[in-house]
Amino acid sequence: MKIRMGFLRPTVNADVQLSNIDELCGFMIELSGKSMGAGVSGKADATLTSFGDDSRRTNVQLAGSIETSGMLKKIADSKIEAAAIGFLESYFASVERAGSAE
Repeated sequence: MKIRMGFLRPTVNADVQLSNIDELCGFMIELSGKSMGAGVSGKADATLTSFGDDSRRTNVQLAGSIETSGMLKKIADSKIEAAAIGFLESYFASVERAGSAE
C-alpha cells in the first residue's frame, strides 16, 4: 500500500494471512508490514453473505482495526483508512482474478 505523507509516498510491503476460514460464512484477515521507519499491523473479521439473484456474488463485510508505528503515526487516521481500503480492494480484485483464471 502507498500512503501520501506530504510530498513523500512511502510504500509499505505487507504480509497478509487468512485464518479461521469458513468458506460459507467468513474468515479472519491479518496484515503486517514495514517500511523505512514505519510499521503497520491490523486484523479484521470478514463476514460473507451472498446477494442478488446470482449465487456467485458475495458481499464481504469487514470489522477490524489497524495500528501504525514510527512515521506512520503522524498520518491522519482518515489517510490510513483510505490506504487500507485501497489495499483491500486490490487484494480482493487479485483473488477474484485468480479465481476466474481457474
